[in-house]
Amino acid sequence: MTVIKKHWLLILLVVLFLLAPAIEIILFQYLYSRDLAVVLQWLGNNKFWVIFFTYLLILSVQLLIYSVFNNISISLSITFIVFTLMNVVNYYKLQILNEPLYPWDLFLYEQLVDLLPLVAKVVDLKYLFLLIILIALLVLFCKFMPNYKAKWIPRVILLICSLLVIVGFTLNDKAPTKQVFAKYGISNALSTPKTNVTINGLILSFVLYMPDVFIEKPKGYSEKAIKEIADSIDIDVNPVNNIKPNVIIVMSESLFDITKLKSVEFNKDPLPTIRHYMNSTLLSPTFGGGTSSVEFEALTGLSNVFLPSGSSAYQQYIKKETPSMASVFENIGYYPFALHTYHGWYWNRENVYDLLGFDDFISGEDLADSPIKGQYIGDATITNEIISKVEEKEEPIFVYAVTMQNHSPYVTDLYEENSIIVENEFSDSTKGMIETYATGISDSDYELSRMIDYFNNSKEPTLIVLFGDHLPSLGTEMAVYNETGYLNKESSFLEGQYLTRQTPLLVWRNFGHSIEIPELLSPAFLSPFIFENAGLEMPKYYQFLKNYATQLPGYINSVKVDKNGELFSETPADMRELEEMYEMIQYDLLFGKQYSKKYLFD
Repeated sequence: MTVIKKHWLLILLVVLFLLAPAIEIILFQYLYSRDLAVVLQWLGNNKFWVIFFTYLLILSVQLLIYSVFNNISISLSITFIVFTLMNVVNYYKLQILNEPLYPWDLFLYEQLVDLLPLVAKVVDLKYLFLLIILIALLVLFCKFMPNYKAKWIPRVILLICSLLVIVGFTLNDKAPTKQVFAKYGISNALSTPKTNVTINGLILSFVLYMPDVFIEKPKGYSEKAIKEIADSIDIDVNPVNNIKPNVIIVMSESLFDITKLKSVEFNKDPLPTIRHYMNSTLLSPTFGGGTSSVEFEALTGLSNVFLPSGSSAYQQYIKKETPSMASVFENIGYYPFALHTYHGWYWNRENVYDLLGFDDFISGEDLADSPIKGQYIGDATITNEIISKVEEKEEPIFVYAVTMQNHSPYVTDLYEENSIIVENEFSDSTKGMIETYATGISDSDYELSRMIDYFNNSKEPTLIVLFGDHLPSLGTEMAVYNETGYLNKESSFLEGQYLTRQTPLLVWRNFGHSIEIPELLSPAFLSPFIFENAGLEMPKYYQFLKNYATQLPGYINSVKVDKNGELFSETPADMRELEEMYEMIQYDLLFGKQYSKKYLFD
């Protein structure tokens, strides 16, 4: 009893140290659901081992920090703050993008800047105030709470043990963790990443995705394997023009055919030009953000399917010269030119464009005096810069332009006056967002008509491709899509993914006859049809992509669509062999020896 009285504060700290992970598990589940009843249901229905392994991981992090700082209060505080911030970021990311926090999001700090205006709109100030108070209390806790320091030998033992546990969790696709998790039913192989977080909690699901940070070499990868793939490709014999037309690609920010919200009545068509010339649909790999992932597929013909969900190839994987449409066009005498009306550093474009083979890149920094529409440089600048570059260059040009005007947030009264009005009744927030968004894309539609008019009266043969990168994020938790009935609660997961990934795609030219393009395409498969409609000879790799798209034109992580329009969650069995070839080519170009340059691009 005397010992307890003498060391009661130390005993209290140890008890708190052991209880803290359990308290945090409950708190973090509440941060996720904001509903105590849901938390209690999760605790009641959940497997004991999910909670146990989460507890063990948090405790191991606490021990690791304690072994470094030799201070219980600091260990408890840092652990709490780090995991709390992770859960807060996860909550708002799910609200805005319908995607949870992934380990590789730590590399995507630029996207955080992009999302801040949206977060500011939906943040609950009372929770923010509470978080600030908690952090302040933790600072006081660390400052005034007595500390009990351990000797260096126990600290080293704690350091080694905690590191072993954390590394074991991180490498959960390897023995022995893999066998332990399998024995107790711990898995992230669930229907969606969001379901994974709902069942496993953020901390455990975050760790379960850690092995995906590392891209494994495909079995059998070698130069011989790449050559065999190249030799197996069936080549179509297509007519080739004697002319080399300008090829202009405009990736329009958040472009969506808003008239697909069938219950909404507009005072006029927001997209008369786009809807008139639209001859296909793009199946985007992202929703509400992640523009560079769409761009990566469109320019390189590589696929996000073979990369961790939510990762960014531009910031994580393109570290060396990589074949793209820019380099292919340059090799046949074109001037490859990139244009974006936002910061050049954003998504690491200023470095990546050079590695993809662009000779010139005009970014927002070069366009500081351009007129602003809403919050960003207007789409008129895109049209003006493209026309100016065509008139300046004697050789044919390849342009890849990325607009910015219609980037979120779509706040009410963003424009002085909305040209597009919703004529029937919806909630004020939904009506305001739709009118703001529709007014912006109406400007984009006008700029397309202006570009088409110019090249219709030009003697220069020109092909124009325009598509949306992804659907706009209209409200939190898909609010506008739900209120207008675009999304149906009775729809399957695959149907929902299919609906929220479709953007307009059109190909127009001022020469030749009719355009030939499939009714649906993933951006990774654009290049062969661009070359085909331009009347240009394509590299063997583009023929491979065409062959793939003929069978499986819709190919993204969340849904696959075959030539008959049937939806799949996994690649159909009869396409697996071709998929393995595709994956090996991608590994070779991004991470391997780039044998494909010799066999598929020369």
